[in-house]
This record gives sequence, structure tokens and C-alpha cells, in this order.
Amino acid sequence: MGKQLSTGTKVNMRPNLGSLPPFSKPVGEAGEAGEKNRISDQRFHRSKFGNTSSKDQGFILVVDDNPNNLAVISEVLIEAGFEIAVAIDGNSAIEQVAEAPPDLILLDMMMPGIDGFETCQRLKANPLTNEIPVIFTTALADTADKVRGFNLGAVDYITKPFQQEEMLARIKLHLRLRSLNKKLQQEIEERQRAQAALTERAQQLASSRQKLKQKNYELETTMQELAKANAALSEAKEAADSANRAKSGFLANMSHELRTPLNAILGFTQLLERDYSISTSGQEYISIISRSGEHLLQLINDVLDMSKIEAGRVSLNPNAFNFYHLLDNIENMLQLKAQSQGLELIFERTPEVPQYVIADESKLRQILINLLGNALKFTQEGSVTLRVRGCAEEPENSYVLRHEAEVEVENYCLKIPSLYSKSKITRLLFEVEDTGPGISPEEIENLFEPFVQTETGRKSQQGTGLGLPISRSFVQLMGGNISVSSTLNKGSIFKFDLQVSIVPYFEFPTLKQKKRVISLAAEQPAYRLLVVDDHWDNCQVLLKLLEPIGFQISAATNGQQAVELFSSYQPHLIWMDMRMPVMDGYEATKQIKAQASTQETVIIAITASAFEQEQELVLSAGCDDFVNKPLREEVIFEKLAQHLGVRYLYQEFKSTNKLDPSLNSAASLEPVNLPQVMMAMPKKWISQLSQAARGADEELMLILIEQIKDSHTLLAKMLVDLVNDFKLQQIIDLTQQFKD
Repeated sequence: MGKQLSTGTKVNMRPNLGSLPPFSKPVGEAGEAGEKNRISDQRFHRSKFGNTSSKDQGFILVVDDNPNNLAVISEVLIEAGFEIAVAIDGNSAIEQVAEAPPDLILLDMMMPGIDGFETCQRLKANPLTNEIPVIFTTALADTADKVRGFNLGAVDYITKPFQQEEMLARIKLHLRLRSLNKKLQQEIEERQRAQAALTERAQQLASSRQKLKQKNYELETTMQELAKANAALSEAKEAADSANRAKSGFLANMSHELRTPLNAILGFTQLLERDYSISTSGQEYISIISRSGEHLLQLINDVLDMSKIEAGRVSLNPNAFNFYHLLDNIENMLQLKAQSQGLELIFERTPEVPQYVIADESKLRQILINLLGNALKFTQEGSVTLRVRGCAEEPENSYVLRHEAEVEVENYCLKIPSLYSKSKITRLLFEVEDTGPGISPEEIENLFEPFVQTETGRKSQQGTGLGLPISRSFVQLMGGNISVSSTLNKGSIFKFDLQVSIVPYFEFPTLKQKKRVISLAAEQPAYRLLVVDDHWDNCQVLLKLLEPIGFQISAATNGQQAVELFSSYQPHLIWMDMRMPVMDGYEATKQIKAQASTQETVIIAITASAFEQEQELVLSAGCDDFVNKPLREEVIFEKLAQHLGVRYLYQEFKSTNKLDPSLNSAASLEPVNLPQVMMAMPKKWISQLSQAARGADEELMLILIEQIKDSHTLLAKMLVDLVNDFKLQQIIDLTQQFKD
């Protein structure tokens, strides 16, 4: 049995109650009222009765209007390790709970003023205090009162007189329950927060999944569209490849079909030019045929060049050459045309421009001839000027058009032959300026498009509209760019720059002098040649060219005949056309090469194709070399010498030293109006000079020039220069204007 605490008697206790009065002597009515007032004044103070080892037991508010009860209960709680506060009525208890909420309230049920039921009801009505457990202390044992207390929110009852152990057990139980309830509440709140976070995360995840689903749908749609686009692109590429193959095949066929008759035209023209018995008028007709054939060949080459550029098959062929000589040749070639139109043709180059360079000479020549030819064609009066210098400047005129590279040139670098590996790289700027009608802004945007001509060009009904596109592509291929600036009624300026390598003079190879072959040299074997071509006229060109020189010639009209004839004829060299009926040149070459045993027969392909891949195919079939149609006599003789070691006798020319040595070069002469000077010459002399030029009789030309060197020194010097440079066509054009 626990110790029973009596609250109805006077208790002699003297604990250290702080705000509580000592209850060692009886208290009268007046004295009791005074004690209540003193306690009420200290109702917010937390009292500690003696030393406590821990405050972990909890904080308890004891509410009772009887000071003796307060003292007894407080002493027991303090000894049990609790921290306490006291209140003597309901109002002070409510105020103290609001100020410092306790862990548990021991509330007397019967008190003056507001009793324990009212106090409990108010505490439970306040959200800030309704969770504090309330234990009623009462001497009443009526069940109705207990039920009423439980209904108001009380958690337990302690009946007076108290049993110490029971009271402490109930207090500790409810404090434990409160603690567990708090922890449970915290856990619930944490779980609610976690659930809320989880719900939010789930919502985010759901949203992300929805977005991912949408993205997957979009990606799938994009992939489907991409697959369709790729399929369409593949079809378009296949169609483009098929079209390119068809175009290449068409161009190859057209090249063959056009060059084959041209080969006969120009070939027989060369043969006729060797015939000195032809009259002057006949030579003139031959010259017209030759020029027309060359013009037609140039048109064909332009179309083929453009197709090679579009197919990406154009390449550079750099070589070392005399740049000054190239400029002089172009100037001399165009000078007569300029003078016949009453135009001034001016070539200017600054001192820093190198004389000997490495570049693609052929393409540079074509660029300059295209630009200068256009300028002369469309300029009615004034001048055409070519300027060459070693630095680039931006155009300053009204309209400037600079095109992006359409020819793929990755990390352009001039390929320098190993012989000139130490050459210095430099850049040159070219300007072609004219005083022509100019180009309108509307036309200048499409100026470099293939087959596009300006209004002036269309009115002239000349050209193909390919000169400028080809020139631009060649410039870009050579590491430069081209621009045009133009002002209407004032003229145009075309500018382009190129990368070249400077070659020191002492490294420059000696230029070979052109000579005409007249026969085979003595003490050589009888060379047997076989010409294989299905076109009779092409066979005749080679037969008529080579037989008079001393070669033995046999002919076949297709590859099968060539194979059959080879065994019996055993030729030293075969001129093999590659496109023939019955058996083409490819198959014939393979069969002949397969049976050649005792003698290594040289086979040189004759092709009308300008495409490099067909030339590679020719070599892979077994041919030792190839030549392009139309055939050039100097190329034919050079190939024979190269592969068979043939030696020739050449037509002898009298040395120009018979004239004054100062006549050997006209580089320092002042410009002269050749047509005007020629007008003063005797017509018979002009006719003789023209005939000698048509017959390529350089000895006769030098004799005729010798006759005028004293009376017309300047003219004689310039004519000697033309003869030395084999510019016989210019002499023919010059003399043609003054013949009967």
C-alpha cells in the first residue's frame, strides 16, 4: 500500500516552496485569504523544491484553491523529479498555461470562481492548449461528475485522499502517453510531409512521364519524317546519280561524236597547210576552216569543262612557266582584234610581279582570255586594260559581287614539283577593266551562272554563257576568288587573285623550240605502225601525216581486225581508237597485250573523251599512253619519239642572226599601230608574206622581213618576234586585211 496523502488536515512541512508559503502553523480565515493572494501574485513562476537530478520527468501545473493541497502535491512531485508550477484558481491557471504551457495539468474540480469543469472546457476550446492532458483531482466519487469530466476532455481522475504511488503512476502514464502521442503526431506529420513530397514527386514523375511520352511521340514522328526524308533524299540522290551518269554518258558520247569529225577537219587542215602547192586563195580557205574548227573545239571544251566542274572532276596541273611570256602571248594574240575595233589594249604589271612561276598555266591562260575576250567583245570605244600586281585591294565601284566557292577546295595548297621545293609562295592580283556599257545591278547577281548572259551578250548573239562560270571555278580551284564591280555607261572591273610559287631564273627549264618534222633521221629501223579506227577519214589523217615521214602504216577498222592483223604484222606501235563496233579498243588492247611475247608493242589510245576517269580506264585496260582528239601533229610525233625513240629531221630555218641582232627582241619597242604601218607596204610583198605564213615557211618569211629592215625597222622587229614565237596566225590575220 502506498502512502496516503491527507489534504483535510494541517500539515507541518517546511519545504523550499519559493512562492508557496510555509504551512507550519494553522491558518485562519483571514490568514488563508492572505496566503491565497500571495500565491496568486507568483502564479507564473516555476518553483523548484530542492535540487532535482533531471527535468526530463516533465513540467506539471498544479491547480488547487487549498494551499495545503498545493504544498503536499508539490512536495511529492518535486521529490519524484518533476518541475512544477501552481495556480489557486481557474483564471490564473488559464493565464499561466497561455504563458508557459505545461506537459500535464492536475486540476481541482471544485474551486471558487470558475470551477475545474469550466477551466477544462476553456483549455480544451483553445487550439494552443487542447492537447495538454488534464487530470481531475476531486473528493467526489459521483460517476456523473467523472463522465462529465471525460466528456470535457479530461484524461483521468485522482480521488482524494491521494495515494502517492497511484498519483505518480497515473501522472507518469499520461505523460508517457502524451510523449508517445507527440512522437506519434510528429511521425504522422513527417509521414504526411513525406507523403506530400512523395505525392508531389509522383505528380512530377507522372508529368515527366507524360512529357517523355510526348517527346517520344514527337521523336517517333520526327524519326518517321526523317526516315521519309532520307528515303526521299536517297531516291533523289539515286535519281541525281542516275542523271549524272546519264549526263556523263551523254557528254562522253557527244564528245566522241563531235571530236571525231573535228579530228578529220583539223587533221586534214594541218595536212593541207603542209602543201606548198596550194594557191593563196586556197590557203586562205584552209585558214578559215582551221579557225572555225578551233572555235568549234573551244565551244565543245567549254561545255565539257562546265560539266566536269559540276561533277567535281576538275583538277589542277601546276607547272613552271614564263609568266611574262604568257602575258606577252595573250597581248599579241588579242592586239590585232583590239586594233581592228579601234580599241586600246593595255597590259600593265608592277615590278614585284615574278617572271617565272609555278601555277596551272592552262587554266590561268583560259581565265585571262575569257575575261579579256569578253571585255573586247562588248566594248565599243575606249580601252581594255589588264593590270597585274602583287597585292590585293577591294573593289571601290558601285556594285560588288563576291561569290562563295562552288568548287570544293579543302585546305588549298599549291602542289610544287620537287624540283622547285624551295620556291617562295606569293599571291597575285589581276584586274581587267573596260570602258564598255557596264552591267546592271539586276544582271550582276546572276553573272556567274552557267548559260546566263547579259542583255548586251544576248544582243551580240555570241558565246555560250560559260566563260565566266568556268573562270570563276578555275580561280576558286587555284585558291583565289573573283569579284566584279560595274557602273552603267562607264565600264566594269573584274578582279581575281591567285596563289603562285616563284621560281628563280636559274632553275627554270629551257623552253623547247617548235620545229616541223620532215622525215625520219638516218640509221633507224623501219617502224611499223598500226592505225585502228572505224572512221576512214580519221585513219587517213594519220596515214597521210606519217607515211610521208617514212613510217610503215597499216590500218584496221575495228578491234577484231586489229587482233587478227597483229599476229602477222607485228607493229611497233598501235594507234587504238577506243570506241568501235564489233570489238572496242579496250577488249582489243587486252587480247593483244595477252599475246605479245617476243616484242613489247606500244599501244596508244585515241580517245575523244575529256573525262579523266575514262583516261584512267584506258590505262587500266593496258594502253601505254593516250592522246585526245582532235589530233595535233606535234603531239603525234612527240609520242612516237617518247615510246619508240624515233629521231627526226626537221625543216631548217635560217637564223635570225642574218638580221641585226637588235631585231631578236621587241620587248623594249614602243607600241605601234601595225595595220597602219602595213598599209604603206607593197601589196605584192604583203601577199608573199601571207603565203609564206600560211605555208609555215619561216625561211621565206625571214627573207621578206630582211628586205624591209632598213626602211621599216620597227615593223621588221615586230614581225621577227612573231616568227620567233611561231605566231604565224597573227601574221596571216594581219596580211589578210591588205591583200587584193
